[in-house]
Amino acid sequence: WPRKWLQRSCGWRQTRRGGLLTALDSNFDNCSVGVEFNPYNNIGLSSIANSDFNITAPFLGTHTYTNLGYIGVYTNEINSVSINGNTFKNHNPQAFDLDKQGCGIITNNSNMSIGDNNFSALYKGITGYGLNALQSMLSIVGNNFYDNTYKGITLNGNSFSAIEDNNFTLSNADGNYGVYTLLSTGLKVTGNTFNAPEIGRASCR
Repeated sequence: WPRKWLQRSCGWRQTRRGGLLTALDSNFDNCSVGVEFNPYNNIGLSSIANSDFNITAPFLGTHTYTNLGYIGVYTNEINSVSINGNTFKNHNPQAFDLDKQGCGIITNNSNMSIGDNNFSALYKGITGYGLNALQSMLSIVGNNFYDNTYKGITLNGNSFSAIEDNNFTLSNADGNYGVYTLLSTGLKVTGNTFNAPEIGRASCR
């Protein structure tokens, strides 16, 4: 159901016992972590759709993950969650150091579908970490990264993931990129669009 979360450590947190979350047409404003999923290996049916994750000012307190700052959605060892049609935006990026401008989605050893979202003026759009080939598969399709989101999509050790039909608007800032993969295998990267003042950057390693 629609909800409005304001200046909290975490808007919603799933415990190890599992559970079902459907966030629809909701606002998460200045939450250190908007939604957090903790380990749950059964196939899940949770979804986050048509919701806004907004950053407007520095966090009043200590962040849940002090080295990362604001995070829209964080998942840890989750099997099957869909995140579609949401907006992750820093409305006041000039108030933050670059690496504190916020992260849209961070996944750790999770299978997920991430599609048709907008990422604006963040430090990181989507970041995935994977150690298990069977539980690090991401489908990242049809997302938009603009307003100088510094690092679009970053995959670290993910396997059999797809990065398709995403749009990136980049700046000329050092280290700015659209797609960066490290120690990831079986990837499908196709149909993406990169726009920049000089040249689009899609780096894979």
